[in-house]
Amino acid sequence: MIADLEDTSGYLDNIIVASDILDGHISEIEWLLGRIKENHYNPKLEMIVAADASQYGIGAVLLHRFPDGSIKAVSHASRTLKSAEKYYSQGEKEGSALIFAPEDYVIASMQLEADIRSKKAGSPSCAIAAKALVKSTLSSWPIPTEPWTRLHLNYAGPLRDILATNNTTPSTTEVRECISRFGCPHSIVTGNGTQFTTELFAKMCQKYGIKHVRTPACHPQCNGQAERFVDTLERAILKMGKALLTFLETYRYTLNAFLPQNKSPTEALLGRKICIKFDLMKRSRPQPTLVNENQNKQNNQKHGSKQRLFQPNDKVFALIHIRNQQHWA
Repeated sequence: MIADLEDTSGYLDNIIVASDILDGHISEIEWLLGRIKENHYNPKLEMIVAADASQYGIGAVLLHRFPDGSIKAVSHASRTLKSAEKYYSQGEKEGSALIFAPEDYVIASMQLEADIRSKKAGSPSCAIAAKALVKSTLSSWPIPTEPWTRLHLNYAGPLRDILATNNTTPSTTEVRECISRFGCPHSIVTGNGTQFTTELFAKMCQKYGIKHVRTPACHPQCNGQAERFVDTLERAILKMGKALLTFLETYRYTLNAFLPQNKSPTEALLGRKICIKFDLMKRSRPQPTLVNENQNKQNNQKHGSKQRLFQPNDKVFALIHIRNQQHWA
């Protein structure tokens, strides 16, 4: 900035102006102030930041590109390396200098940071090395108003007695088996495994009017409950060995705090409780008292049936059937 000014020199942070006469001294100072004004920071001009590092310190310079194409420095900054930074590689030291530069130039830092982010966003190498983004807000599945409206499927392996799959080929037959038992769901949610991406599976969904929703790749959280049940099932098999039916019976009968009114999975699906062996510990089962009178009347009229009443110890004949032979005794 002062290299071509006569009688002017720089020493550290000081500028020395010398002249034999007062008017000449004032003239040199006016020239110097004009030159300083020309090289002053201007946010409207293009900014260039250069940085470098040595084994002792890091430095940076802020430059402007002027309309005539010339590039001139408007500010300098430097600092010594910290104790830990001295052990950095040369590349890491220069990286620290690039970070130090926008931090030091507070006026230009916002625009410079925006430029750096723009360059970084378009750089494949930066994208590969970047950390994972902060998770987006959760968007849960809508809570169904009726059972069996949205079916979440996942493949647990070639296990029998859940759905009898022989291999990992399309699960069309198994889904149709479920449909024959419980009806058509409105939608089916699956991952992207080959069991669910075949043409046969797509045609089956189209035939029954089922909307097939596939979760994003490498994102099992979207089908979390199905994935979680597979994990629970696999751990149960490791603990219980071959007692798979015992586990399924227990799991389906156990009350679930995440289901409406803390119902069991079976009761939530079928609308009734199932009877298991533990119910034998309760009071005796109620005997049915209602009789289909219309059915009895129609049968009696058709066959001319007559009512027979017996008392204890009455002697009666019985028709005995043995090997397609019958006789009264």
